Amino acid sequence: MIHIFGQNADGRNYVISLTAEKFSVNFAHIFRMLREQKEQRQHEKQQREKQANAKQHET
Repeated sequence: MIHIFGQNADGRNYVISLTAEKFSVNFAHIFRMLREQKEQRQHEKQQREKQANAKQHET
């Protein structure tokens, strides 16, 4: 049994438990989801920075 521990963006912890057979199938999907979450957070951060810069130029 393989256990993957993590934390959601809202701070909640989670555990994904997989058997070895499922692990190889789900491994790519899990990392794709994690990469998409990371890209989403980076995009949100860039949007906040753009808004902050726009407000600085207004004043």
